[in-house]
Amino acid sequence: TFHEIKESFLPDTPVKAMRFIPAFASSILVPIVYLTCRELGVSWWGSFTCASMILFDHLHVAEGRLLTTDTSLVLLMAVAFYFHIRTENSQIFSYKWYINVSLTGLFLGLMMSTKWIALNVLGVVGIATAYDILDRGHIGISFKYGFDKNRVNLKDFFIRLTLLLIIPAIIYVISFYGWISTTPKWGEIGSNRMSRAFQANLINSNVKSNEPPPSFYETFFDMQERMYTGNRDVGKG
Repeated sequence: TFHEIKESFLPDTPVKAMRFIPAFASSILVPIVYLTCRELGVSWWGSFTCASMILFDHLHVAEGRLLTTDTSLVLLMAVAFYFHIRTENSQIFSYKWYINVSLTGLFLGLMMSTKWIALNVLGVVGIATAYDILDRGHIGISFKYGFDKNRVNLKDFFIRLTLLLIIPAIIYVISFYGWISTTPKWGEIGSNRMSRAFQANLINSNVKSNEPPPSFYETFFDMQERMYTGNRDVGKG
């Protein structure tokens, strides 16, 4: 736990392993940009140029040297968008289509588990998916045919609803379960943002509480409320 910026790491801190994650994420982003451009129909030269712009971007290089989640977040958003494009380019209900939709949902869940700012990408993918479903007329409503009850085919709608909304939500909840389960020790900075009942049940905690230990779901929803309040206060500031 760090009280101030510029504090030194403890001797047993795995600094190299921690720095590997953002460095790896920033490196992998370059080929992902290239592949995404190719899926969008851009020529190999244009795709190479776009990837090179990321490769030689000073801000991107600097971000990859910092121990933050931002680089990983950008990579997860880029990969989610890449598989979404592959979904649009695949034959609907084919094996590749199911794989690409599933991978899109997987990375949507991972990016949402990293930072809430990823809601922007979730919204973009959601709007694009809704447009595609309406364009195909699978729910009886389309831009081309208007309303036609004979074209109703809810299979596409429910598959995408499950893989692009429910699966990411499950991954989001699981990520918090993993975090709560693997951080049993009390910390002066992070733990004091939790409820007293939660703090009282942590190892080395000096907090006392007569309340029973909160369940995972109680802790989960309490954390969501506290994160929402914190983000709202930052926005007001």
